[in-house]
Amino acid sequence: MQEKIKVGFIGSGFARATQAPAFALFDEATLFAVASPTARRRERFAADYRIPHAFENWQELIACNPDLICITTPPNTHAEMAIAALEKNVHVICEKPFAMNTTEAENMLRAAETNPLLTIVDHELRLLPAVKWMKKMIAKGTLGDIFSVRAEALFSSRNDPERHWNWWSDRAQGGGALGAVGSHFIDLCHFLIGATESVCAELHQHYPFRPDKNGAPQVVTSDDGFDLMLKFGKDSLAPKKIAVLTATTVESYTAFKFEVSGSLGTLRLLGDGNLYLAQRESAKGGRSTQTAESFCPLQPELDETDRLIASKLQGSALEKQGIFAQAFAHLAHASLKAIREGSRQIEGAATFQDGLHCQKVMDAAHRSAQKQAWETLTLKF
Repeated sequence: MQEKIKVGFIGSGFARATQAPAFALFDEATLFAVASPTARRRERFAADYRIPHAFENWQELIACNPDLICITTPPNTHAEMAIAALEKNVHVICEKPFAMNTTEAENMLRAAETNPLLTIVDHELRLLPAVKWMKKMIAKGTLGDIFSVRAEALFSSRNDPERHWNWWSDRAQGGGALGAVGSHFIDLCHFLIGATESVCAELHQHYPFRPDKNGAPQVVTSDDGFDLMLKFGKDSLAPKKIAVLTATTVESYTAFKFEVSGSLGTLRLLGDGNLYLAQRESAKGGRSTQTAESFCPLQPELDETDRLIASKLQGSALEKQGIFAQAFAHLAHASLKAIREGSRQIEGAATFQDGLHCQKVMDAAHRSAQKQAWETLTLKF
């Protein structure tokens, strides 16, 4: 069994804030290398985590023989980086959105199938204990027949019209709320309920211009919010039922909610990682808009690994960041364990094939928004 896993990071934003501190929780990881074209950012990253190798370009990082790389650069770079890493026998965790389009996603999947390594898309919420518990409860029939999914993510990260234009404002580089937030919702729907059959989307652009670093207005081509309906396929747990997903990045406050509703009850996941259940029998005949919600908190059963990770997260900066950071700690631990044991899979984690499904849904959402009509997916792989 390999004792230490050398982890490299391509990118210095999310990787520095969340991924590096998550891997640093575990003795099995060596924070080995970072690549970023901006000297100030990569030098700070390397200094903060005592990373011995810092490179200007990602090709040099891959050439220095890491065991695993985390790709956290703009989405238009993901395919080239992931394929190059796999060809060099390097395991890959690729940030979402997975790719720029279905063709790129198919090429990435093909590379993963050709080079049997650990290939994961960073839909980390799948490994959160509350989400794993949701999946078990849905599967055993706690909610009865599934009626609907509702999800809402409200962020204030881009509500300042003077925030500078960057790649996130450019659809050609993969920017936008649909990819950044919608991909998580789409993947959770896929993980918990099943594949999507068709899509209806509206993409919003509340600020059509943003200033560059010199103050000159630049055209924004990406969305900063969306409203999305998914219709589940015939082989899902809810054939023909609808998921209603909405998100914005220009709100005045932050909130996160993901609900699955059925004939016997509703499960609600909130942004602090806590899970709640409302049972139908407690709300029979309820019509008043003033009636208090009848959600009761649930405590997911934690296995030994989950308890270990919870203890390491307690009081950490990751704990305060919310469920995405907390969930990534679970993904980091599972990745280290899989590579050390020679496994190419992590139970429940999003594979490159899952990434392809999500990409097909997002591509269909863009087509739907352009046509102002429902768009049917082709899901043959």
